[in-house]
Amino acid sequence: MGLIAVIVVGAIIGISLGFVFLAGSSEPKFSKLLLSNDFQEAGHIFGADVDGDGDIDVICASEGNDEIAWWENEELNFTKHIITDNFGGVFFINIGDIDKDGDYDVLGPASSSNEIAWWENDNATFVKHSLVTGYVYPYSINSFDVDLDGDIDILSTGTQKVTWWENNGSQIFTQHDISGGYPEISTQGHASIFAGDLDNDNDVDIFTGSTANPPNVGEICCWVNDGTENFTKVQITSNYGRVHDLKPIDMDSDGDMDICTNSAVDNTIDWYENLGSLTFSRRTIGSINGPNTVFPVDLDNDGDYDIIADSYFGDKISWFENFGNQGFSEHVIASAFDGAAACSAIDIDGDSDIDVLGTAYDANEVAIWLQY
Repeated sequence: MGLIAVIVVGAIIGISLGFVFLAGSSEPKFSKLLLSNDFQEAGHIFGADVDGDGDIDVICASEGNDEIAWWENEELNFTKHIITDNFGGVFFINIGDIDKDGDYDVLGPASSSNEIAWWENDNATFVKHSLVTGYVYPYSINSFDVDLDGDIDILSTGTQKVTWWENNGSQIFTQHDISGGYPEISTQGHASIFAGDLDNDNDVDIFTGSTANPPNVGEICCWVNDGTENFTKVQITSNYGRVHDLKPIDMDSDGDMDICTNSAVDNTIDWYENLGSLTFSRRTIGSINGPNTVFPVDLDNDGDYDIIADSYFGDKISWFENFGNQGFSEHVIASAFDGAAACSAIDIDGDSDIDVLGTAYDANEVAIWLQY
């Protein structure tokens, strides 16, 4: 595994995804814990220790309320705290330690007000820092040390735009637009953005998935870094319509970075095997009606990556069991979860197994499924 591959996996473990491998193996069973049923048009959800007290809290966005909130975990009794309630159309939030002070900050795009911001976590009180206004239809956001200078930069996508925001070390950001428009996709722009060393040359590349109308022009592409943060687009796949999420993962444990993703046109969960030289081969994990997010994690503690996914039109959250050879079988975690919109996973209750977090856009629900 290359240097940057190690760095990106470490960053993901600590901040974005909470990948965990645990010893032993058993069939997971789950019990639902409802945090809210009036969080209007609930969006992306993450677990993190917000207040530094050693347990895992919950952070979530509400597109209908223009709100980001966190739920404080006190022995599985959860108290809601509002981070912001006037951030227009927020759905695709993310988390990361932007100021490198050891706690989790929050990042968000406001799609209806064309603003990108991040909220500094100051002892569980959040201070807003506006990154930009007038950024047309910001869609997704993430954080990573793109230039390997030791601080955390920000990545964003918007209407026909991919941007990295260079951090000078004091959280003053310089905008670098990687793209100047896409004639091959619609104005809806890109749906997901991540960074990592896809070509194993020890610098940080950026990769994106697009959501487009007409749908047959959707794509996954890599913005290849020449080592000095000059980026060149390489298309990984075309005619892969409406990519709603993608995540980097070494699915086959061969030392390079693969991509886990979905297509809301094909209604599939897929992974793209990295064959080297920026050549990828599509492998279908399973079918699901209206996929929104994908989340790789070892849910059954058998040493390989399973996939958690939500089905907006199927009103469910499922996990796809990996049999160890990248053959998968679907297990339903939650059904009748109206408009399942997002999911993630982390150990919420501190019992050393992985729990599942999810939101239901139509039911306005925020929930946890505790594994037992």
